[in-house]
Amino acid sequence: MGLDGNLEDFPLADVLQLINMGSRTGVLAINNAGRTAHLWFERGQAVHAVLGEFTGEKAVYETFNWKEGRFTFDTEGHTAERSIELDCQNLIMEAVRRLDEWNRLRKAIPRPDFVIGFAAGPTEKADNITLQAHEWKVLSLINNELDVSALAHKTGFSEFKTTQILFDLIQAGLLVARAPDEKPAVPPPSGEEPRLKSLREFLSGIEKAPEKPGAARANVPAHTNVGVLGFFINILLDNFDKPNGLYNAVKQDKSLQEKLAEQAERYPQVDVIKFIDDNRIDVGQLDADTEVLDDLGRKNLIVALTEVKEHIYATAVKQSNKIAASRRYNKVLAGIFGDDGNPAELGLGSILERKSA
Repeated sequence: MGLDGNLEDFPLADVLQLINMGSRTGVLAINNAGRTAHLWFERGQAVHAVLGEFTGEKAVYETFNWKEGRFTFDTEGHTAERSIELDCQNLIMEAVRRLDEWNRLRKAIPRPDFVIGFAAGPTEKADNITLQAHEWKVLSLINNELDVSALAHKTGFSEFKTTQILFDLIQAGLLVARAPDEKPAVPPPSGEEPRLKSLREFLSGIEKAPEKPGAARANVPAHTNVGVLGFFINILLDNFDKPNGLYNAVKQDKSLQEKLAEQAERYPQVDVIKFIDDNRIDVGQLDADTEVLDDLGRKNLIVALTEVKEHIYATAVKQSNKIAASRRYNKVLAGIFGDDGNPAELGLGSILERKSA
């Protein structure tokens, strides 16, 4: 069976269905704007695919984004490579599902060259946001200059996953996307957006964290945001390690040094973290070492420490329950920042429960 046509007239899903139903063997080549994708089939099943740096199922999913291009099927094409595990019908279904998801995401981020920046002001959706580690990893790189493709490259995530994360943060009111030739919005005057302004400053690795009147910041032996986060982790562990009549002690599966040693494999800057005798972060040394790092180094430290913080909380939830863990977490927040402060503005806010819950 020889095939030759255009995607405008014959969508890729239909082409793959035809090859599968005919139990054909060969290679399908699709050309689009100077790029060529190759999909090899054996008896109707897709076994290998290549598109530039993409291979296997990722190459198929990327090719499904093409709305135009010319395709040909060569029955003499064979390969010994194997990079596709899904059977052809499931592969088509997953590709179509992702295509539908892409269409939804493109309503907010039309193209991968769109530049991502912080929103000019918060919306109601931006209140009490809880960020996961992968969202922090993307958010920590936002500088109003990098586009989606660049963010995907720096995080190591796929463009699809990166776009999903950015879409959710845009919907939450934290970020905005703009065309590459569009000028960024003029930052609002100081004081008009305290929540997002504080978050932006926190992620930028400023020298001193914002303070709120009445907050107990004098008790924090740190003056960089990385130091504040390290100190927070120390107190969080102290609080969870000790029973107090209402809560049992939480036993961590690994020591703090072991957790951060694992993080250092992904974020080399974590190697600057030193420890004191009781298995806690040496905050004073961390502050000093942080000051000599560049912005990316500080942001990577924040991402790594945030992942450790969330792991400590998750362990507490698993060994006790969500309400107890959340109350202990919030108790640490109140103890460091005071009831009049808003720790959410520093990116450390309540994980799941309000203190009044």
